Parts: sequence; C-alpha cells; structure tokens
Amino acid sequence: MCKYVHVFNWDDLRYVLAVARSGNLAAAARHLQVGHTTVGRRLNAIEAALGARLFARTRTEYQVTLAGQRLVAEANEIEARLDAVALDIGGQDQRMEGGVCISATGTFIDAFIVPEITEFRRQYQHIELSFSADSSVKDLQRREADIGIRSVKPVAPYLVVRPLCVIATALYASADYLKRNGAPSRRRQFAGHTMVRFPATWKKEEAWLDNCARAAETLARFDRWASAIAAIRAGLGIGLVECFIGDRDDSLVRVIRTPVLRESWWLAIHEDMRGNARVRAVSHFLVERTQARRFELEGTARVQSDQEM
Repeated sequence: MCKYVHVFNWDDLRYVLAVARSGNLAAAARHLQVGHTTVGRRLNAIEAALGARLFARTRTEYQVTLAGQRLVAEANEIEARLDAVALDIGGQDQRMEGGVCISATGTFIDAFIVPEITEFRRQYQHIELSFSADSSVKDLQRREADIGIRSVKPVAPYLVVRPLCVIATALYASADYLKRNGAPSRRRQFAGHTMVRFPATWKKEEAWLDNCARAAETLARFDRWASAIAAIRAGLGIGLVECFIGDRDDSLVRVIRTPVLRESWWLAIHEDMRGNARVRAVSHFLVERTQARRFELEGTARVQSDQEM
C-alpha cells in the first residue's frame, strides 16, 4: 500500500483530470502548460503505481476506463473542496469581521485606545479587538499580535512601519501637594520635593529624573502605571505623566508648562498583513484618532486653551 501513497497528491490528480476533461494529451498539455510527452510520462507512472489502466488509448483520444472514472470522480470532489477552501481563505483577508490584536504599552492601551473603542465599534461593528500589553517586536514576528505600537522605531525587515504620533511627557502633581510644598524650582533640581517614580523600564524618564531632578527625594517606585498615577493624585509627590493623560485629569496640575520629554511613536505590522482589510481598517483608525488628538498627545492642548482664554 505504501508504494501507492505518492500517487494521491494533487499534482498527479491534476494530470488525470486534465486528460479526462480534454480527451487527449495535446489539449491537456496546453492546459497544464507543459509538453505533451510530460503528460504521457506522468500518466504512465500513475497507472504503473496504481496497477490499473485509467485511460483506453486510441490514436486520437484518451477514453476514461471504469477505474479511471472512479479516480476522476474523487479528483473532482477534491478539486471542489480545494477551490472552496481557497475562496474562503482568500475572502477572509477582505472581510470586515474577525479579530485584530493590538500590542502596545499598558498605558497607551488603557489611556488612549480604550476611550476610543466606542467610536471604533460604531464604524466597525464586526471587528473584535484584543490587546497585548507587550512592547516587544517578537510578538509581531510570531504573529501573536497583528499591530504593534512602539516608542522605538522597529527595524525588523519583515515589518511595515509608519509614524503614528509624538507623545509628550511633563511633570504633574496634585493641587494639595503644591499647596503644602510650593512650586518646585527646576534650577535647584527640585530640592525639597518628592518624586514618584514609574517602572524602571521607562528608561528615558528615569534618565531625565536622574539628570535633572537629582536633588529630589524618591518617595516610592511602582511597577504599575496605575499605582504611580494614584500616588501622584493622592499628593504623595511629583511624577512624570504623558500630557494627554495628565492634562485631562482634573486632579493633576502640570508643574512646569513645557513638556520635559517628547517621543516619536510608531505603528508596525507584519508585511504579510498589509493586504488584510481588518488590519488596514484598525491601522487607519488609530492613525486618524492620533491625528485628531495630536495637540493632546504633543502636550500643547492645554497651553492653547489657556492662551485662548
């Protein structure tokens, strides 16, 4: 039985179907875009492996035998199933339904994307979003996520990358903290003040604090963004917060008007996903919403509002 296994592959069955449908080698060869001697040689090899004659030969025709009719019937069913699968799979990439996974920092997911989901659902009712709070490139390579949002430009050759936005970060404190401790002096490197620090993975923020706020006392370090924000709101100290978060929070006051950090953020997808309609729709939505909230993200929205007043 094992010696026949190689016969039952789709390439062999294509030759059988082509000859059965055309009735001769020449027409089958034109359809398959090979030489007619190749078609004849493949048919002989298939019949030899099966130990059965599939076609009765005449000088002008190849007529299907009973054994051949059975194989042709099976081959037709296989062809129909393969065509249906190909059509279904091909259509899936163009359907505005199904799942799309976004990989980003937990902060960006919680504070920017989540408030936009209602509007997204209004536009795309059948696309289901899932999220991965992971900023590594590996999740895109392994297809664990469809879209990656990064604060460092990815350089992997298999990624399609485009600029998304610029996010500014400033120093914030609660009104109660400033009432008790007064406004800090950047010139004195925040002497007499207390800092709330975020996770050590925020390397640029940590470097800025180490360089420009050396005189400040560190009250606490948190490994969760939500805990650090809660500490600042509670009046425990001053902390670095993205402006689009801090400026919207009535319990926070920007300590120094000018943002202390600005970072370019990037949107990346795997090159194999660039033709996927769902991924394109989500990508375009994210670009549209970051553009609409550009001044918030860049930390100039509150400044402009103050000037207009």
